[in-house]
Amino acid sequence: MRREPLVRSRRAMLAASFLGLLMLVAILAPLLASESSPLVPFAPDRVDLEARLLPPSTSHWFGTDELGRDLFSRTVHGARVSLAVGLSVALLALGIGAILGALAGYAGGAFDWTVSRAIELALSFPFFFLALGVAALFEPSFASVVATLVAVSWTSDAKVVRGEIRRLRTGDIDVAARAAGASRLRILFRHLLPAAMGPAVASAAFGVASAIAAESALSFLGLGVQPPQASWGSILASADDYIQRAWWIAFFPGLAVFFTVLACTFLGEAARDALDPSSEAHEPV
Repeated sequence: MRREPLVRSRRAMLAASFLGLLMLVAILAPLLASESSPLVPFAPDRVDLEARLLPPSTSHWFGTDELGRDLFSRTVHGARVSLAVGLSVALLALGIGAILGALAGYAGGAFDWTVSRAIELALSFPFFFLALGVAALFEPSFASVVATLVAVSWTSDAKVVRGEIRRLRTGDIDVAARAAGASRLRILFRHLLPAAMGPAVASAAFGVASAIAAESALSFLGLGVQPPQASWGSILASADDYIQRAWWIAFFPGLAVFFTVLACTFLGEAARDALDPSSEAHEPV
């Protein structure tokens, strides 16, 4: 049975459409929700104690929080932070992991042993607890969250790329490039690495989902993005004391996290099936 192409996967296209719409909302956040916006004229950090803990209404679509801040505005602006964290972490981890994994898989020897042990050590700990331990070493901020998650995420991409490079280095691509007189570095970065990036790119989609979920959890625990800057995690943290009488504070940002992570997961699964050549071995004949 042939795999369904990525563009013909209904679930993947639905997930991609949702993520595209979410990115558009994040980019247009100042136009959609700000004091000068005709749609929702409330800035995300505008405090109005007389309007605190109002339920969803035509004036405040998602209600207000404990300080009277408009929750729709904060959720829309929080999408910018959460998506920025997810994409930054995924791209940086992919870049670092691809380079180190490629060098380790092709060079072998002591460098491969060192990188492999680092990968095994990092993967032996649960992802979030490792991120929690690293985050506790730094002052909470957007930059520290990104650096923390990159530090604990690159190993997954490195493992994927290393395995692909080891598989490809004895194949036709390597043999043909050597016969043409190409140098080892040219063979690795011009020929082998591009051929090995398919599974790693698919893995990066899962990395976006993991980073968004981890940022939300770290911000919820006070180790991520700090108030008054809005992120989905920091909004959820403020909802902890009001969950019984103001359900909307946790509901809407929680829903945003859930659907975003779900969409990234669906897109990652479809990309893995379309780009990972090893998945053909598991298909029924």
